[in-house]
Amino acid sequence: MNNRLLLKAALRYAKSHGYSIVPLHSVKDGRCSCGDRECQNAGKHPRTKHGVKDATTDKATILGWWRKWPNANIGIATGARSGIVAVDIDPRHDGNLSFRHLINEYGSLPPRPTVATGGGGRHLYFQCPDVPIKSRAAILPGIDVRGERGYVVAPPSRHASGKRYRWGQGRSFSDFEPPALPTWLLRLLEEEPQNTPKTDGQQILSGERNTVLTSLAGAMRRRGATEDEMRVALLKLNQDRCKPPLPDKEVERIVASVSKYASAEGRKDPKRSDEILRVLLGEGVTFFHTPDKEAYVRVRVENHTETWTVREASFKRYIASRFYRKFKAPLPSQALNDIVATLEGTALYDNPEQDVFTRVAEHRGAIYLDLCNPTWQAVKITARSWRVVSEAPVKFRRSRGMKALPVPKHGGSIAKLRSFLNLASDDDFVILNS
Repeated sequence: MNNRLLLKAALRYAKSHGYSIVPLHSVKDGRCSCGDRECQNAGKHPRTKHGVKDATTDKATILGWWRKWPNANIGIATGARSGIVAVDIDPRHDGNLSFRHLINEYGSLPPRPTVATGGGGRHLYFQCPDVPIKSRAAILPGIDVRGERGYVVAPPSRHASGKRYRWGQGRSFSDFEPPALPTWLLRLLEEEPQNTPKTDGQQILSGERNTVLTSLAGAMRRRGATEDEMRVALLKLNQDRCKPPLPDKEVERIVASVSKYASAEGRKDPKRSDEILRVLLGEGVTFFHTPDKEAYVRVRVENHTETWTVREASFKRYIASRFYRKFKAPLPSQALNDIVATLEGTALYDNPEQDVFTRVAEHRGAIYLDLCNPTWQAVKITARSWRVVSEAPVKFRRSRGMKALPVPKHGGSIAKLRSFLNLASDDDFVILNS
């Protein structure tokens, strides 16, 4: 592959998408260009002095880097610097199994840019939420997250295996913008990292006992363990590996505390009105509220996402139809009102504050124009170009009187607007355009 393609890709990520770029070491014959024969991170660590802190969108800087290192791999800074979060799935450490368990429990993820790594893994890209997401390893076995102060290797970089990082078919930044994180995934990424005890029999020392036992109890609870099952496991672990063991009463306290949280089975209990609604909502549903405390919901409808207020008729019809399809019975109006009230509280108090826009919005140096058509397309406009996108990175809402705009086409001339404007002279038209 021509090394100029690496430079072109780096510039495209910076110019077209506003992502901060950092050059990484390259790989040749399975060895890292850093020169360390024992390097465990071949082709994945930064070449620059300050690492990801040096990441930039500046064209001149990027050009200088790739003149110096023409075969450098490409790193994209994650977190607020680029406005993206990447979920890294590594099948060598059971990442596919962990990911499958998540999907079985919570439902499918919205369509998103996806990279196939040279090592058989995947990188899934999402919008960076308003709350900071830390870069963390092993939030679940084989699943890492790249957020604040992190970075991710981008195509067409070369993996230590000799293969290239590649975009999945129809899954690049050019196909659509990274979607918002589903609420359940956002909550998982927000959880504080905890040390999960290993299974190699190593001792748990006095400064780690509470943290490790609580972490194990939480992991068991998420897998559906009962209070008694957790108690038996933790008491045995405490006696076998904690040096010295905690008092049994302290272990009982940990079990009682963790048991207050719903288990995986408890979360699926249809007797709980808020959780039955989670089942009804389907995949790709997220909540948020505006600064003026209005509750909103984002709903995946066929192949696009729509933004509604929680109280509007469209959302109520959506809930009612989902209920009927699942239970083959109409949803009573009082039950519907109770469910909506529950979700309104969820949006207001359990989900982030975000702005919502009507028709036009600015985001990361680009202007987005909502076409108001049935597929919720928008036009992304920059100083250099424009294109129609299927998913805008901002939240648009639509009032009842808004009409659809025609989908724009390339090749037209702004001069054709002249006859529709009541201007005194052509000079006025020039001034208007400027």
